Amino acid sequence: MAKLSRRPRMLGSLLAVAVLGGLAAGIAVARGGSNASHGPPGVVSSGTFRTITWSTTGTASVIRDSSGHLKLRLGKDFTTKRGPDVWVYLAKFEGSIWTGNHVVWDLVGQVRRGWGSATYNLPAAAAKPGMSIAIYCGECGKLSGVAMLQPARPTTSA
Repeated sequence: MAKLSRRPRMLGSLLAVAVLGGLAAGIAVARGGSNASHGPPGVVSSGTFRTITWSTTGTASVIRDSSGHLKLRLGKDFTTKRGPDVWVYLAKFEGSIWTGNHVVWDLVGQVRRGWGSATYNLPAAAAKPGMSIAIYCGECGKLSGVAMLQPARPTTSA
């Protein structure tokens, strides 16, 4: 059997790695493994927090950046209970939040501080209709506040 030179074997190995890497990336994107969302940059949706148990006020906006990634922006007017165990969730309430119907939760991150603006990365699902941003206190096991997101009105050019 003839021996292959070192160079063709190395090229074959590199080609195999590139094909496998491309296949894995294609599967991840097809399964929604990216937080990129389709559409123009700008505000996708926004809402005002409604206090549930603790005084949570202010605004939340879902922003699509120029690369298509979604970000949650809590407004300068945002305030909530301070504590070491306060979390931001993306929530989809099936039914009303008041009737205890099924809720789908997606952890966004820990609240960095109880007041002022902050930005968090969001999954692509945040662009879907009917989503809400929930502030949850893990210490007391209760929702502090919820902002039900409404689609942004498209801007018209004159």
